[in-house]
Amino acid sequence: MKRRTKNLMCGWLGVFLVVVWVLIYAAPPIYASLWHLVHGSTIQCGDFLVPVPNNWWAANQKCTLTTASPEYTLGSHRPVQLFLRDPIAAADDATWGSAVITRLKQHGIAAYHSTTLSVGGIRTTCLEFRTPTSVDRSNIGCNVHRHMTIVLYYYDDDPQMKTRFYQILATIRPVGPSR
Repeated sequence: MKRRTKNLMCGWLGVFLVVVWVLIYAAPPIYASLWHLVHGSTIQCGDFLVPVPNNWWAANQKCTLTTASPEYTLGSHRPVQLFLRDPIAAADDATWGSAVITRLKQHGIAAYHSTTLSVGGIRTTCLEFRTPTSVDRSNIGCNVHRHMTIVLYYYDDDPQMKTRFYQILATIRPVGPSR
């Protein structure tokens, strides 16, 4: 009788540990799926409609997108965050880029790539940089000319994150008539 009880308890403990492991492992994708069921696949942030990709969710008054990275990796659900913010004092691309590069240099950081693209039909400049204290974490900051700043913080162990970020930017649309 004792042996049977002990085996039963070990079995239930094993089941419990497996369930906990699955919940920890799958919590971010489950949360993202539930978020999409409730909120849909786009958010409005200021004057823009922003797509929310699968396995991402929005937070902070819907102007922050978050996902776990790398996706589906036990023990390393490190958040990747994309922040969409009001513009810096109606900065145009030239003054924004100069100000950001100057600020980065003051902190010993060099922007290693600059990209110009269109977000919602508006000229946008993006700067890519990595802080010296976070060798495994990269940043991309973008200025949607006089409309919005966008910043992505991501980990380098997810090589597709930068591509996904630029895909999100390419599908952002203005709420009203085309600009």
